[in-house]
Amino acid sequence: MVTIPFTSEKETFTCQLGDFRFRFRALFNDVIGVWHFDLSDAQTGVVIAYQIPVLLGQDLLAPFNLDLGSIMAADMSAANRDAGPDDLGTRVVVFYFTPEEWEAL
Repeated sequence: MVTIPFTSEKETFTCQLGDFRFRFRALFNDVIGVWHFDLSDAQTGVVIAYQIPVLLGQDLLAPFNLDLGSIMAADMSAANRDAGPDDLGTRVVVFYFTPEEWEAL
């Protein structure tokens, strides 16, 4: 399991997840009140998935059938609320799981 280093700011960063290195671009959508991110290959810049919403309790990569592992957001305060504009990376933390780790959950 790896903690993906999101913060509560519009940002772009790279992160190693398993055997892959990805570029994340995170934004908060003020209109619908949800954080989302784009996922790209860090070496080639090819976008793998656009506007993945950061929602609690589900595999955020499942709809894309990428076989890269799983990403899940968790509310560390147990309030069970999705991240607001100021609490991604603090109250709501995003984790990556290898396929084997996800299966063991």
